[in-house]
Amino acid sequence: MKLIYSRIHAYICNHIVTNQFIFMYICRLTDILSKKPNFQLQYQVVFCIWMLSFSEDLAVKMKDTQVVVTTADTLRATTREKVRRVVFAFYCNLLKKSPPAIAESYGIQMVTYKVLS
Repeated sequence: MKLIYSRIHAYICNHIVTNQFIFMYICRLTDILSKKPNFQLQYQVVFCIWMLSFSEDLAVKMKDTQVVVTTADTLRATTREKVRRVVFAFYCNLLKKSPPAIAESYGIQMVTYKVLS
């Protein structure tokens, strides 16, 4: 987890790390979430994904991952309010930072996986 944090920090602060490299870590974070970790690890992983969603480029590239599906599963499974809040903050970023066509795609995924219903 420390390696993932350091890569995210490098991206946000220095923009040295390539988008493809960060995309790989988004996939790894999604894999961690799909294994149903404890609530604190869920929070930390979704927080990392949320931080990355502030980048418009990465928000667009997240459409090629299962991040909406996995976070929807996490949202349904968790009972912790802080995890729910950061998941919803992540969804808001996806909808705000993406172009309209991709934001619509994200919205459809959220409705399909019963996030917004």
